[in-house]
Amino acid sequence: MPFTLSTKDRNLIAETFNVKEKIVTILAEDFESTVKERISREFLSHVVSALEKMAREITGNKLFIIELKPLADGYNVFSSKYSPRRFFTVYYPEDMEPKQKRVGIAHELGHLYVLLLLKLSDVLGGDENLCSIFSILTIADRCQFYKKDSSAYTHVSVEDIISTMSLLHNRTIGKVNVSE
Repeated sequence: MPFTLSTKDRNLIAETFNVKEKIVTILAEDFESTVKERISREFLSHVVSALEKMAREITGNKLFIIELKPLADGYNVFSSKYSPRRFFTVYYPEDMEPKQKRVGIAHELGHLYVLLLLKLSDVLGGDENLCSIFSILTIADRCQFYKKDSSAYTHVSVEDIISTMSLLHNRTIGKVNVSE
């Protein structure tokens, strides 16, 4: 879905920050083509980030990374590669429906969870089943966040965002919770 900012919102931002509306338009267009485009290719980034931090603690490698890499069109498999103490890569089909991608990626992340973080895998049974359960728990958690919990993090309008920005700015000059 394209990032949209109404003319009214662009004008409000321009007026608030004393810049020309054209500057806001240029920034919005650049955001759309760079940052937003990249965000649309990130899947389960909060989960990846959390697992990455835990893996860094466990391995002692501050450079441990988790990468998600799309496969060429026509490949309909998910796979992962673990290089002990160095990295974990998830390969996923690029041309798959987003919901399926998220579930498959979560399953592959489950392999890292089982290998590195879960100490009971020998007791609990097969890795594939554990990875599938991890996938279900991960997706259920994210769905719950989007349905219920995300409202604590979202603003209802550009005016609301500007008001929050004003409160934060005023804190730096000694005014706490004063929007003007």
